[in-house]
Amino acid sequence: MGATRNTLEPPVQLKFDSFKTVNERARAAVVNIFCEIRKNVTVKTITGSGVVIDPSGVVLTNAHLAQYFLLEKYSDEGATTCTVRAGSPARNAYTATLLYIPSLWIAKHANEITLKDPVGTGEDDYAFLYITGGTDKAKPFPTSFPYLRLNTKE
Repeated sequence: MGATRNTLEPPVQLKFDSFKTVNERARAAVVNIFCEIRKNVTVKTITGSGVVIDPSGVVLTNAHLAQYFLLEKYSDEGATTCTVRAGSPARNAYTATLLYIPSLWIAKHANEITLKDPVGTGEDDYAFLYITGGTDKAKPFPTSFPYLRLNTKE
């Protein structure tokens, strides 16, 4: 028997962005989500982060934060407000609407929204928001947002 010859091609050279470039792109795509719930004279604030994953303004965030966008529609008018903040330091920049929240997460956690310190497993704790407008009417609304593309490959 003859020896088989290894016919592998040379390794592919991968091109990576510099740390500075990655950092700049990530900073531009990360947003702060700020919600307030007003009841009588009490104000409760809820904050968290998200990342813009599509140039049209789709934001990936946590369901435990995005659930407050549901309250905007179903609580007393003006009692719950949420804004998307951008920049450094973060400033109110955009309005958004809830695009998707897993019904499994809602079913498991809907009763926890009034708890002082709810605890979850993180399972199904994701949601998508959609940026709908700017908070500063003097500034033009962007036609495209800085974003980080999701890697959906295994």
